[in-house]
Amino acid sequence: MDHAADNEVVRIDYNVFAISDSGLPVTPSPRELAASSGLICTLDTGAVIATGIDMGYVRVEVRALDTEPRLEAVSEWDEVVDASVSAPLGDLRVEAILGDAPSLPTLTPSGPGTYRIRVSVRGRRDRLKGVTDDVVESYLLEVWPAPSSPEVVHRLHMNRFSV
Repeated sequence: MDHAADNEVVRIDYNVFAISDSGLPVTPSPRELAASSGLICTLDTGAVIATGIDMGYVRVEVRALDTEPRLEAVSEWDEVVDASVSAPLGDLRVEAILGDAPSLPTLTPSGPGTYRIRVSVRGRRDRLKGVTDDVVESYLLEVWPAPSSPEVVHRLHMNRFSV
């Protein structure tokens, strides 16, 4: 059963947006960024997602799920990565680094615990390092309860944290 699904345009600054647990800070170290896939960098209380644009807007769709989604739609996305994320307070939400938080629903309706997040993206390379008011990138965040496990890269074209 899906708990929530919604999408919204999210403000991007410094080529990232955050997944934060109850608004706790999500500031990765250079070491954490270097160890990540370049699409998602997971932290103790959430994660940061690397965008192609440096400033502007992206469309983010979120889906809170009970179980892992099927991988049949991977070919529809440019990049797809699964990672584990911790939600000690049980309220993971999409956050803008600067500006107002989007009104997307919680990604963790099951409460505190460990979750898997599948980040799928389209258009991340279209305006690399650009500044735009046009929405050129789309993200799908699918989250479900699961034990922690290593990151799985299904498709990835670039490590944005090192560009």
